[in-house]
Amino acid sequence: MPKHAQIFTPDQPNGVIARIETESGYVAHLSHDEGCLQPYYDHESVRIVVLHRRYIDPANGACGKTPDEIATWELENAAEWWSIPLYMYDHSGTIYRTGYTNPFHCPWDSGRVGIIALKRSEWDNAEFGGTDTETAAAAIANDYTRWANGETYAVAIYDQDAELVDSCGGFLGMDAATAYANEMFDSFKISEGAA
Repeated sequence: MPKHAQIFTPDQPNGVIARIETESGYVAHLSHDEGCLQPYYDHESVRIVVLHRRYIDPANGACGKTPDEIATWELENAAEWWSIPLYMYDHSGTIYRTGYTNPFHCPWDSGRVGIIALKRSEWDNAEFGGTDTETAAAAIANDYTRWANGETYAVAIYDQDAELVDSCGGFLGMDAATAYANEMFDSFKISEGAA
């Protein structure tokens, strides 16, 4: 249960899928964010490549359009880009994972679909949390999985008078949206204490 919540209920009206209410009267409405942009879509140092007849390639062919072209791109760009195979499990939704072998146990509904490539000069910066490339690539695959399955959320926060005081979208996963609401509740509590 979120740390500030007194009430956390699904199936609220008007597109709200969850509601968090604080003791001080602030309320957060969490809803689906249908317009959430694909993660890393404009990031110059991350490429997510998916070659599958039913899915759009997020890299838009930047690393090639066939497995052979991608293999050639990887060889030609190995000094600048680090890459790892990307696998997909496709059954009632899609799950993306990285690894040197198929991380899924179902040979019928899973297989290699592409790569995740990270620019070597930037993979270990603060944006990736200073982690190693394999950990960073796994986190990117998790973000892409959430986005591909529509696990994208927006948060609207209302004060005690039902006035909108903050709203933000683009959260991947309910945990991220709830964490943002809690962070905003904390900031409101601090600013109220300073007044």
